[in-house]
Amino acid sequence: MELCLRGRLELEKAGMRRRGLLSRKVHCKSELLTGDVLLDEALKHIKETQPLETTQTWIEYLSGVYFYCIFCVFYQTVYGI
Repeated sequence: MELCLRGRLELEKAGMRRRGLLSRKVHCKSELLTGDVLLDEALKHIKETQPLETTQTWIEYLSGVYFYCIFCVFYQTVYGI
């Protein structure tokens, strides 16, 4: 969502069948970095993925990745690793 608002991503057009948002494919509109480490990493993954994936796929994938990144930062902070 954040990358779409910043003009970096967009969804494919709905077309005649008016597909829902979750079933549309996501593609990179602009490769400019945002300055946010997590957003830039997500943008890199979306840009490099072929064939294009759907919104639902990216939500599921990035939810797991972000949770893992936050957990790693927490673990490193607590245990000093």
